[in-house]
Amino acid sequence: MHIVCDTYEQGPSIKDHEHAECGDSLTAYKITGPSQRRPVDFNRALLSSKFKTELLNFLTQEWTCPEYSSLLEGHTVYYAVGQCCFIYTAEHGQVQRHQFHELESGHEEADTRLLFHAQYVSQLDTEAPKVIVVRSNDTDVFVFLIHHATQINAKLWMDGNLACNVLLK
Repeated sequence: MHIVCDTYEQGPSIKDHEHAECGDSLTAYKITGPSQRRPVDFNRALLSSKFKTELLNFLTQEWTCPEYSSLLEGHTVYYAVGQCCFIYTAEHGQVQRHQFHELESGHEEADTRLLFHAQYVSQLDTEAPKVIVVRSNDTDVFVFLIHHATQINAKLWMDGNLACNVLLK
């Protein structure tokens, strides 16, 4: 599984205007641990790039806790956050996190970053036919997948809140 997140650069950024239009606040957030109370209006907090950055960074560390090992056992999770990409695996009740330099990226938008991940998966040397399912409700992602489908050596499915699920290739 690949989880690909937007990167929220601390200005100036090409996304600054869009963030302002969405009601992005200048409020600073600090997440200190899993027992911290969440903001009263969580949906409003999610409009803030500062809150999203803090939440994504918190998850980077939180997922290394042993209590997540049973969820990760037998799976590999790639987590692209900021400019980094981490791999999470679990063995014998312990979660391992390693930085994966091949999928590091300076792109701000997950819309484009996920194409790097799809290309990477399509090039893995396995015998099994490759099927990649992209879960997103963003029309931009749909358009990017259509445009790049011929460059990705796999069947591509898009699963989202669009009019229908689509198979490309």
